[in-house]
Amino acid sequence: MIIRTNAYNLYLLAMLPVVLFLVGCDTLQKKGDAEEASLRFHLEVNAVGGQGTNVVIGQASPFTVTVDRTPFLSEFYLESAKVGDSLGGFSMILQFNAEGTMLLEQYSTVYRGRHVGLLAEFGQVRWIAAPVMHKSISTGQFVFTPDTTRAEAEKIAKGLNRVAELVRKGRK
Repeated sequence: MIIRTNAYNLYLLAMLPVVLFLVGCDTLQKKGDAEEASLRFHLEVNAVGGQGTNVVIGQASPFTVTVDRTPFLSEFYLESAKVGDSLGGFSMILQFNAEGTMLLEQYSTVYRGRHVGLLAEFGQVRWIAAPVMHKSISTGQFVFTPDTTRAEAEKIAKGLNRVAELVRKGRK
């Protein structure tokens, strides 16, 4: 019995572009649907001492805040993120898990009256807010008005929810 390997290889070669096209389309679709975002919480510190770095917050009316280089809270502690309507605009509403709630309560109690610099990465890296923690936050819900467009805020929330989903599944 004679096996013709040339014909067999020709069929494989002819099918290669089809397979690559199908795999490529699936990959592109997943990338578009599942873009991730990050949000890091940096505590305001004294300018003296060298542990902080000066950052510019805002685009319309920028101001400078000295923040700790190491974040105390991140997107890995989030349960959910959403954009909601508020008086005269919109705000971001972040709900933290049990560990995040504990950290947020500790820092907002001990460092009441200080700014929290929020560094977001959502296709670009930008300081989007520096709200003041006026009171202890024990509910795990952090609400702030970001210096972004509504579309950017929606993109950030969608990306943060994607990361939260991956963390819950144990993939991050």
